[in-house]
Amino acid sequence: MPWRFDLGFSLNAVRAPLKTPRFGPHWFLGLHWFSVACALMVSLMATLHPTPAFAFSGLSEFCDAPRTLSATQNDRLLGFAALIRQALATQDPGPLQNQQPAAALISRSGLDLTWLGQRYSHAGWATALSDPSGASYTAVESVGWEVRQLYYDCQDHRPRLFDQGLSAFVKGTHNPDLGFVSLVWLPPEASSVLAKHVVNKALSLVLLGDTYSANAYPFSERYQNCNQWALEILAAALANEEKPLEDQASRRSQAQAWLAAHGYQPSTVRLHFPPLVWLSNASPWLHSDDHPPSDLALSQFSVSLPESLEAFVHAQWPSAQRMELCHKGDLAVIHRGWSSLSADCQAGANDAVLSLSQAF
Repeated sequence: MPWRFDLGFSLNAVRAPLKTPRFGPHWFLGLHWFSVACALMVSLMATLHPTPAFAFSGLSEFCDAPRTLSATQNDRLLGFAALIRQALATQDPGPLQNQQPAAALISRSGLDLTWLGQRYSHAGWATALSDPSGASYTAVESVGWEVRQLYYDCQDHRPRLFDQGLSAFVKGTHNPDLGFVSLVWLPPEASSVLAKHVVNKALSLVLLGDTYSANAYPFSERYQNCNQWALEILAAALANEEKPLEDQASRRSQAQAWLAAHGYQPSTVRLHFPPLVWLSNASPWLHSDDHPPSDLALSQFSVSLPESLEAFVHAQWPSAQRMELCHKGDLAVIHRGWSSLSADCQAGANDAVLSLSQAF
């Protein structure tokens, strides 16, 4: 079943030529399945699940339409998106006040990876640019934010770049009643360089790989997943700042070389059972031919996940700021710092607790 969109929010395909998607009535979580694809574990979960019937039915549902939200769930997620929008607008308003683009790393708990010790499965760049007409906004909070990200196009069987509003982004979750979002802001000097690259369509597309693999090896150009694209555009922007990159065709290899030189460490996904490495090749979204034999011998994959992106940013820029938000029922919790919220979304001593019904 090919994927379909619903006209509930603004979607802009970045890949040229522009392809007009088909629309359907139940798309509230549409990008959920594409961002699920961006996490290695979407197929591994099906493979590892103790029920054999689920193991393979999960793969067949990979590109099916997601579940429908209730009215209450929809309203709460809209309120959660409003809190994220406010956080983005007020954390570092300087660039927008000066009519400059702004960007922040945004990750969500799209797929339940807690069984693998991972809270977040999907990352992109939350971006905002002043009014294209050149007019100044009366308030920074009125700026429209969207997430530029890689997703897997189930209809055309290829990766694409996609701009998605925050409301749709937070709806791409396996659990609409309990969810997490993490925001990371680079220091101003790095953020300014990054934002100019992320909002530039041509530069974004140069870093887009031709073939998708959910478990893409971070130091190979053979495949790419969503988190790897987000990481490579960061690397390309900063590598270009150090030394202008003239060869467009080798941007990905140059970005990966910059990451290696600066000590990037991908996340390690340990399977603990060699046959699972072989079974992973049965999925069209998983591959092992780009991974080092040494990793395969240990039944593990090295993959870019939000966890490794955030760790790299924090190591490179200790002054980078992080905020984690979660929602459970009608309440949302806002936590600042590099420690993590509890798995059940309970507020700590210094955390803020807000009602989602009052977030609009």
